[in-house]
Amino acid sequence: MNPIQRLAAATSRQGQIALLICTVLCAAIWAFTLNRIALDREKAIAAQLVSNAVLAQTQEGRLSNALQVFDQILLVLRDDFTSHGKPPSLNRRLQALQVDRTFVGNVTLMDASGDVIATTTDDTKVNYADREYFKDHAADSMDRLLIGKPIIGRITGRSIVSLTRRLYHPDGAFAGVVFLALDPVFLAPKYSNVEIAKDTTITLVGLDGIVRVRQINGVNSFGEDVRAGPLLQQVQQAETGNLVSVTPIDGRRRATSYRKLANYPMVVLVGSPVEQVTDALKGNERFLMLTAGVGSLFLMALAFAITRAFTRSRDQVALAQTNAERMRAIIDASPVPMALNHPSGRITFLNRSFVETYGYTMEEVATLEQWWQSAYPEPSYRDWVIRTWGETLQRAENTGTPFAPMEIRVRCKDGSEKIAVASAARYSPDADAEHLVVLFDITQRQLAEQAIQTSLLEKEALLKEVHHRVKNNLQIISSLIRLESGRSNQPEVQSVLSDMQGRIRSMALLHESLYRGQSFAQIDLGQYIRQLAVQVFKANLSKTAPVELQLDIAPVSATLDQAIPCGLLANELITNALKHGFTGDQSGKVVVQLLALEDSARWRFSVSDSGVGLPADFEVRRQGSLGLQLASGLAQQMGGELHIGPDATFSVDFKIVKPAASG
Repeated sequence: MNPIQRLAAATSRQGQIALLICTVLCAAIWAFTLNRIALDREKAIAAQLVSNAVLAQTQEGRLSNALQVFDQILLVLRDDFTSHGKPPSLNRRLQALQVDRTFVGNVTLMDASGDVIATTTDDTKVNYADREYFKDHAADSMDRLLIGKPIIGRITGRSIVSLTRRLYHPDGAFAGVVFLALDPVFLAPKYSNVEIAKDTTITLVGLDGIVRVRQINGVNSFGEDVRAGPLLQQVQQAETGNLVSVTPIDGRRRATSYRKLANYPMVVLVGSPVEQVTDALKGNERFLMLTAGVGSLFLMALAFAITRAFTRSRDQVALAQTNAERMRAIIDASPVPMALNHPSGRITFLNRSFVETYGYTMEEVATLEQWWQSAYPEPSYRDWVIRTWGETLQRAENTGTPFAPMEIRVRCKDGSEKIAVASAARYSPDADAEHLVVLFDITQRQLAEQAIQTSLLEKEALLKEVHHRVKNNLQIISSLIRLESGRSNQPEVQSVLSDMQGRIRSMALLHESLYRGQSFAQIDLGQYIRQLAVQVFKANLSKTAPVELQLDIAPVSATLDQAIPCGLLANELITNALKHGFTGDQSGKVVVQLLALEDSARWRFSVSDSGVGLPADFEVRRQGSLGLQLASGLAQQMGGELHIGPDATFSVDFKIVKPAASG
């Protein structure tokens, strides 16, 4: 295979590799895009589940309390019957018990055959032996409250939910049932101060899979069957949780939070349609898909252009190899100094750029010996150039690898000195083939690089000065705020100014770390947090309070975009722990941690204290706390989310962002 064929084969392989690389990049772009869309949807659904869980917990508490009240009514009526027999009037007894009859319908005592013993209505000839709850009590001797499926009342003709208890004879035998008809509307949610999203369903369903009441958009329905869904199986595994599934009632996919009522076979569900939860993401998803499409088209166009470029290069080289005179014309026209050397030591050609750059003509440097004597007059340097050039050229030919360019100093004919990058290549593998020698003049580039380096050092000094001045200015602002705080007698104003002063001090410490460090692109986040924690602790700790600061901080480099919000967050959380975690002269400790998680790609920053813990109304206070709202925003800027544990632990999991490479 001749050199042209080898070059053609190599060019073809390079084109195939370029096409393969572009294809892999396209696949990576689409994989990233689809993964990003999926992650955004998962985050939106997770946030909705948190909101739904709060609603479910509220509804659970309301229903548990209400069912307990109605159960107590049934137990009192049963005890009355056991002790005194048939009551003179159930209506008067309910009045004596102060029962609100707004949602309570018929209340009845029935004997073991289902006949009415006493009732709150005029119709006493009704027999209830065929009712499901009656059969359940007759067959099961367990003393438990039964919450029946929604049925149509025989007396009222309206939907009711039955609440029943078993009556006993003195010997424990079945004596009948005490029955209370409850309007299922009472079991529906009542959120006067909460805005519920459209199509959100709030459902009370029994463990038998039958809905007692289901509310959607303010409309109540009763008796739907959800046994075909995954709910009952999920509840058996965990009494509280979340699931994303298709609702058997309307076939819509919902993100649902559920809670089983304590002591009652009922489950509260709050579900939101997934398509509505993710509606807000559709604009961003379309943008990501469009970006991925444009990127794929660009990569394929680039692959096509590279393939064509390789093809054109191959054709040009083939044409040059078949026409030596044309090749010499090209070399002669090149702006880069070039020469042709024969293995015998003769210089056979110098192009115009070579003569113009170094001043020597073919007659003056006809051989390599003449060139070496003229270009490298100092003997020791000449020997080094000759030896290094020969070794590099021999190594390249023996290994079949390109000549490694070397930087040399060349003395021109006029006595001046230039710096050049020298390289060589053989035309063909033939033993007598000429070498193409290139002496690329980089004198001006070297001077420019020196000027750039000098300018860079000046700019670094200027940046250090800027950060130093910013730090000083921030300290002046902090001092002014402290003076202003001393002029006010209002504790609220002093507290706000103190918080502001702490935030400014955290920024000043960051700028101080920057101008004392070696890099302006990143900072040792661990060292910064350690210094900041000590500073905030000293500024906020009462002199008489025996509180200890415990630091568990690992070193890690981070960009300013993460260091700034992390420092502000540390200031807020440590200040919050000292202000609200300890009362009077209470002792304890504040723990500040910055540690890598198990996957080492993510880090956790946390602040906790051993003080009084979170107050019972913490969630209510949190909505009105500027500090906690600011902390949540700062956690998002770090690339994470603020998590608050029940033991007063505030933490953020985030991924360290590496500084962008310059070049």
